[in-house]
Amino acid sequence: MSLQRLNQRHMKMVELYLDGTGRKDIASQLGCTPESVGMVCSSPLFQQEIARRREALEVQSVDAHTREISDGRDKMAAKASDAAQLHCDFLDDPELDPRVRQASANAILDRVYGKDSSGGVPAVLINVEQLNLLQTALSEAQ
Repeated sequence: MSLQRLNQRHMKMVELYLDGTGRKDIASQLGCTPESVGMVCSSPLFQQEIARRREALEVQSVDAHTREISDGRDKMAAKASDAAQLHCDFLDDPELDPRVRQASANAILDRVYGKDSSGGVPAVLINVEQLNLLQTALSEAQ
């Protein structure tokens, strides 16, 4: 004899089953025999409901994960402008150690032009003199 439809008690079995509750515990909680639970759990209608709910849970999980990734990406994009401004401030500060300014300039250029794929060597290297010329040119352009 197979189930024709799932009633409220069967739906509670579905919830407990999806929560990882064993058949004996389900039977105890619902006041029935483990054999009754086993018969319901093995019915095609019950199995279809389990599959449907698992799929819905998976979709929810993927959606939540996608939102987390998107939120993280948005936060990083918002901070990118601050980071770029910090590098520009370093370039404009003549009191900073020239090596710090050069490192900042290299970081900007590496991000703009990328790094050489043959070992992580920056694609663009500049020295302090070139940095000063670049800074002068940028100042005159403004």
